[in-house]
Amino acid sequence: MCAALSFGKHKKYLCPICGYYLEYPPEDFNICPSCGVEFGYETASRSSEELRKEWLSTGARWASNVENEPNGWDAMLQLANLGVTSNSQNLIHDTNATILWEASPYSLTSRST
Repeated sequence: MCAALSFGKHKKYLCPICGYYLEYPPEDFNICPSCGVEFGYETASRSSEELRKEWLSTGARWASNVENEPNGWDAMLQLANLGVTSNSQNLIHDTNATILWEASPYSLTSRST
């Protein structure tokens, strides 16, 4: 397993938005330090897929100002914990091979379907 995928693996919960391993369950207004989603607030009216697309479209940056980004952290590799991967053409797709986003060297942009 790649080191970037295992950050926080000693924690037992997985963020359904970005694939980061969490210390607390993704509920009860806990906040993921990786994508910044507040579970129970933002997830009340939006799906995991919608929130993931938003995180990706803003550059998939580390969100927390409290918890430091782990050394070598890689958002794109972390997404593999959810079955969301990128290929050699920089297309991010889900487990059904549906293209979700096209990554450019500078940003991630929505791919029309």
